[in-house]
Amino acid sequence: MVRTEAEIQEDMNNHIESENHTGLAGYWTFNVGAQDQSGNSRNGTIHGRPVTIK
Repeated sequence: MVRTEAEIQEDMNNHIESENHTGLAGYWTFNVGAQDQSGNSRNGTIHGRPVTIK
């Protein structure tokens, strides 16, 4: 599925709790490390020193 820039911007602040994401493999906010927030337990590991850009 290809989305336009406008569609991405419109949906970029929606969170998993407020949307039905059928078929979602994983959801990583990186607010809690690399823990999968989708409930599918596809947790990751962060290596090195990631940089946050605001």
